[in-house]
Amino acid sequence: MAQQTQISRVADFYSAWLKRFPSFKALASASRADVLRQWSGLGYNNRAVRLHQLAKEITNRHRGKLPQTADELMALPGIGKYTAHAVVCFAFGQSLPVVDVNVRRVLSRTVWNIRSSSEMKSENEIWNIAAALLPKNKASDWNQALMDIGSQICTARKPKCGECPLYRNCASAFSPAFAVKFRTLKKIEPHHNGTPRRLIRGKILKTLYTGPKRFNDLLPLLNGNHAAAKRKFLRGVLALMENDGIIEMHGNGTSMRIALPET
Repeated sequence: MAQQTQISRVADFYSAWLKRFPSFKALASASRADVLRQWSGLGYNNRAVRLHQLAKEITNRHRGKLPQTADELMALPGIGKYTAHAVVCFAFGQSLPVVDVNVRRVLSRTVWNIRSSSEMKSENEIWNIAAALLPKNKASDWNQALMDIGSQICTARKPKCGECPLYRNCASAFSPAFAVKFRTLKKIEPHHNGTPRRLIRGKILKTLYTGPKRFNDLLPLLNGNHAAAKRKFLRGVLALMENDGIIEMHGNGTSMRIALPET
């Protein structure tokens, strides 16, 4: 839930989610439609689909219990190295490195003399360094401390080197490179008449919560009077949503029936 979403916004959703789905078995036995309805308001709905798939895999292959090794976790759908290492370290107390973007930035600057504030070393290099630096005890405290330093002190712009507990051993501390502003290219989000596609997806889902709809029923959700352009854009959005497993489409043309998946 916290992926690309602030924790303050997640808190209430998390409690309600656990009340509705207190176990992997409960989540796995629910329909995807119910899962999406419960997720409503959090956005990025394919996260809910992945969680639902994950719960089914854990229920079927692991008797409803989350595996406790990184390799087993990474064999499950939707779980990568970072998530697997974070779970086994923070939840199960195992000594493994955990590398997120904050840790990657801290270690890049500490170990190498960086040439610009945006520079970071490759993930493979950082994972290797993180493993080499990991203390024998209290790996969880160590990993979370690096994350906190990266998010609060060694920030992407204007790092607070004077407040950093690592500055005496940091190859990049007080580097003039930090004074050079850098710009990130803003990703242009697909939109229709100024409305981002993600918002249109959200409108479509909310409309489907009350029941299946026909293609023509969804057209009013798009702005503008150019009917052909609206139909073309809507078809593209629906195709992506079906590919993500968020909706099901039956039939063709303007009478096509669109609904939430019930399996």
